[in-house]
Amino acid sequence: MNSLRLLVPVLVLSFLSAALRAQTPTTGMIEGRVFDSGRAEYLERARLTVEGTTLETFSDESGQYRFTNVPVGTARVRVFFTGLVTQTVAVAVAAGEVAEHNITMAAGPSRGGVGGDTAVKLDKFVVATSKEMD
Repeated sequence: MNSLRLLVPVLVLSFLSAALRAQTPTTGMIEGRVFDSGRAEYLERARLTVEGTTLETFSDESGQYRFTNVPVGTARVRVFFTGLVTQTVAVAVAAGEVAEHNITMAAGPSRGGVGGDTAVKLDKFVVATSKEMD
């Protein structure tokens, strides 16, 4: 009877440890901030996605973002913000861990037009009107 009392807790602990090993996380998290070097400020509403997944988020008013349930391995995070060069960065994700990755965005080369250094030259065009009569 005493040996049975000792055997039951040992069996329960064995089953619990096996169950915990089976629940080893297969995902991690990525978090950080998105910074605009041209304006020297953090970006709100930068769109971030993890390539090859449906994961998507936007940075908040302080530039912070967070992805949860990111598959373990190397994640390719793509960052888009209107007027800045889209970036894709590789981030190593470990099971059950948080990978911190800050991103600095920059403006691309000027193509002229609004906000550019040069004027846009258009071809000649003609404006005409006509009045149709029945």
